Amino acid sequence: QETIDLRDEWQLVFFDRRPRSLPGMDALAQIAVGPDGAVYTSEIGLELDEAGDAALRLGTLETLVFSDLSRSRPVQAVVAASCSENQPLCFQCAYNPYCALPPAANLATQGTIWGQTPSSAPCAVRMGVLDSILERLIHKKTLPLLDKFDIFGVDNQV
Repeated sequence: QETIDLRDEWQLVFFDRRPRSLPGMDALAQIAVGPDGAVYTSEIGLELDEAGDAALRLGTLETLVFSDLSRSRPVQAVVAASCSENQPLCFQCAYNPYCALPPAANLATQGTIWGQTPSSAPCAVRMGVLDSILERLIHKKTLPLLDKFDIFGVDNQV
């Protein structure tokens, strides 16, 4: 059976020019590679390892096989933690469809990938930004602009 290591997979991604995404929000939308070839669930995971916490380290480019990423315990943990249905307070939040906090950020700021989202600074910032955006939606000058970009997915031309 032929196997391809992660370095080979990256070469295929960059030299083949086909659109691909790497597995795993932390790990689902990004992964990070350190200068030594170590692979992490995100850039924050790399920074945490440099500070002495290797919890989000997945392996190295030389040994890690791309197809094995989904079976990695750190990937499984951050994917579970990034799912808002697994976060009771996020699940009940009005902004749930528009927001997601990276588990690595929770680990960095609160010591756990699950975090205490309502008391975290990233959560407060995102809620403030979303409050500001939604407040502007009620202004009559804003609605035509949103229609121009078909924000609501409705064809208003009759």
